[in-house]
Amino acid sequence: MDTLELKNHIIRNIESLNNEDFEKVVQQLFEVLKLGNIYKLSVEENEAINQALNLMEAEELMYSHDEVMGDVKDKYPNLDFNPMNH
Repeated sequence: MDTLELKNHIIRNIESLNNEDFEKVVQQLFEVLKLGNIYKLSVEENEAINQALNLMEAEELMYSHDEVMGDVKDKYPNLDFNPMNH
């Protein structure tokens, strides 16, 4: 899709939202657009990352990049893993 098609696609999707969902999307968009805005992990995200790091350090959980990507591609065959395609 070229830029114009992407903009039109976004507009069509926004127009189909109810007011509550629209307000959520607008808030998220403003957060993304803030220059210098650093994403802050939630408590749950921090806990999950720390748990995974602890398991890695204990060598209970060790997968190569290729193993992870293979599993993910098997589970989500329609997911585009190359952001340059967009």
